[in-house]
Amino acid sequence: MIAKVIGCAISTPEVPGLHGSNYVLVYDSDVKGQPLGEPVVSGGSRAGELMLIATGTAARAAEVRPPTT
Repeated sequence: MIAKVIGCAISTPEVPGLHGSNYVLVYDSDVKGQPLGEPVVSGGSRAGELMLIATGTAARAAEVRPPTT
């Protein structure tokens, strides 16, 4: 799914395993950034950026790599 970042998500309780994590509010969108679905919370990016989100089996099999510049 291609999603557009529309804001940040903040949690008031401190959860030790999530300290320092960045979460954002995104919605499913087309490649031009037009909304197709309801907003959901995802891993970090910046407002206005498009990001690729894997769900289901694809998410479990995804390999996590550090970003490249």
